[in-house]
Amino acid sequence: MKKVIYTLIVLVALSAFIWALPTPETSQEPLTNTSQQAPIENSFILKNIRLFDGERWHDNSRLIVVDGYISAATEDQQLPEIDGKQGYVIPGLIDAHTHAWGDALQQALRFGVTTELDMFTNQTFAQEARASRESVEQTNRADFFSAGTLVTSSGGHGTEYGLDIPTIDAPENAEQFVLDRIAEGSDYIKVVYNHKPEYFNLTSFSKDVLIAVIAAAHKHKKIAVVHISNHQSAIDAVEAGADGLVHTFGEQIISESLLTMLKDNNVFVIPTLSVIASMSQSDHSQTLADDPNLSDKISPIIRSGLKPFSNISAPAHYLQNAIQNTEKMHQQGIPILAGTDATNPGASHGVSMHGELELLVQSGLSPTKALQAAGSLTSKVFSLGSRGQLMQGSKADFILLADDPRKDIRNTRKMSTIWKNGYPVQTDISTTVNSLTLPADGLIADFSDNTLNSAFEQNFIATTDQMMQGQSTAEVAWIAEGCGESGALAVQGEIKSGFPYPWSGAFLAFSNNLTEPADFSKHKVIEFSVSGSPGQYQLMVFILNTMQPIQIPFEISEQCSTVRIDMGTHSQVAWDSVTGLAWVADRNRLPAELASFEFSLDNIMIHP
Repeated sequence: MKKVIYTLIVLVALSAFIWALPTPETSQEPLTNTSQQAPIENSFILKNIRLFDGERWHDNSRLIVVDGYISAATEDQQLPEIDGKQGYVIPGLIDAHTHAWGDALQQALRFGVTTELDMFTNQTFAQEARASRESVEQTNRADFFSAGTLVTSSGGHGTEYGLDIPTIDAPENAEQFVLDRIAEGSDYIKVVYNHKPEYFNLTSFSKDVLIAVIAAAHKHKKIAVVHISNHQSAIDAVEAGADGLVHTFGEQIISESLLTMLKDNNVFVIPTLSVIASMSQSDHSQTLADDPNLSDKISPIIRSGLKPFSNISAPAHYLQNAIQNTEKMHQQGIPILAGTDATNPGASHGVSMHGELELLVQSGLSPTKALQAAGSLTSKVFSLGSRGQLMQGSKADFILLADDPRKDIRNTRKMSTIWKNGYPVQTDISTTVNSLTLPADGLIADFSDNTLNSAFEQNFIATTDQMMQGQSTAEVAWIAEGCGESGALAVQGEIKSGFPYPWSGAFLAFSNNLTEPADFSKHKVIEFSVSGSPGQYQLMVFILNTMQPIQIPFEISEQCSTVRIDMGTHSQVAWDSVTGLAWVADRNRLPAELASFEFSLDNIMIHP
């Protein structure tokens, strides 16, 4: 049991900066036909439409679909007809920067994203997901292309998640490293680079290694994209021969010299403005979640995933600089592609593409150019075949819109029907989540039965960063005397360096697989009694199918005190989907005099 819980903690714990792995929604019913006019087979004529073929618009048009592909117009085909009622048809959207696992591809398709380009995921998932992308059978998943395992240094970004991945630190190893990625099935090579050897408590390899990796990718006919997060790293990546940058930056306005380098070297950029907006604590994703044209597709889980970062707050100018930089690049003719970096806080699969399109238009792209950034341009850059366009031989992946996106890009959210491989897609919320019942008195645990059990029939356990290859330690035990008279939970441990986001403490999962949440939405206060080593600690709140637990600070003193956390002041928490709580010491205790700690915990209550 503990091994299962520990493994799950690895997947959700402490993704404390912008470019994290995703944890999308994890339940989706089989695809069913939702259009009364739609044929059973994937052959038909969609008539009376305004058509965007990926390059240009055509009024008074029609679309012929034969066996899941777009066909040339002929008069002798006897096919069922669907009246498009003067709607607007666009190709299925392509998200050029995601991290996919679980049911990410199902979620993406429900919002009209018919192809996802993944920038780092588990090899098992990647190999399985790639297998079906050329099929035109009925499906409820988007097509999938992936970099597979990213290219990073020992201790670099990508190693902090507890996954056992290969790393590289010497240029002479570059060619074999790239060949190994190609053998695994990588469609392109994703490289992580920072011009400083250490950043965010992570490492980066040298520019010499970057140059060697990109050269090896090109030698073996693969494009190389580089994860950067600042201006100087972007310069280094372009000088090293990168085909594309898979983030922009906001710490400064882009220099004219870098603009010239990007243009002269035909480097494309995927700005991922959605996640930068989340870092900047923008209300962008909340506005997206509240859009009435999308609300019938947004489950509570997706809504919680659209909440911005809780423990990162970029300077106010960061997002505006990123938008201005994107505009400057576009004005110079540098190819701009649409990618969301889902799922990070504030960016969810599928739905966030509609927000990314809006941010690209705010960055100076016309609505049609934004659609190309999420379609034919991305397809061309990544050699995706006929995806992103609706011409003879293209896969029949397209969306019927009720209103003109040329007038307002937000009209992409007014989706009447989505077709994948010529079949209509189910887009309503068809997921159900079993929710645990809270005790009537709100008592989670008072440790009066000489055990570490809770009201959820799960026991409290120790949790540390050792599951993420860290070095911190923790022990938990029942004690007869704490802040109450009937027993308490005692925690002792030590915070040690060795992991970027060290933690140590006690954890309570509400179910044995973290898939059954408790609904706290009708409650107001979390209360518990605590005493121990003085200092600031964190209450970590785990939310169903989201990667990053919300961290709420609280103080401990040597004297027993009651901590009351007002749930209403933490609106970033999806209180209706809480799967567990952890009381931990973190990196604030790294100084030698604070590294060791102990505390007792008692009388944990959830008050209405």
